[in-house]
Amino acid sequence: MGKIKLLNVGFGNIIPTNEVIAIVSPASAPIKRLIQKAKEEKGLKNEVTGKEIGLMDLTQGRKTRSVVVTDYGRVYLSSLQPETIVNRVKDDKVLLSDEEPEVEIVLAKKPKAKKSKKK
Repeated sequence: MGKIKLLNVGFGNIIPTNEVIAIVSPASAPIKRLIQKAKEEKGLKNEVTGKEIGLMDLTQGRKTRSVVVTDYGRVYLSSLQPETIVNRVKDDKVLLSDEEPEVEIVLAKKPKAKKSKKK
């Protein structure tokens, strides 16, 4: 199976990057049509892979800022900017390997809390 890179697309939602073919903005008409088609296909299965296709909304009720499209027809909506997701794809820290059964998930870094000086 080799190594599978996992991608955090916001709010702890993680998808495998080996299936991703596009990370785009939802603003254009063709992408809006793609989203509508994916809504209609929800629950169907890809005839070749057997994987479920359709739309998966991972925005947690926030504004959709990016659309992640997979090679088998699944469409993910994310509230992260496309640039943020692409930068996370470039990061090689999140891997699953056949040799290593553990999965290390790197989430967005939280700002360090400032230590208050007590007098």
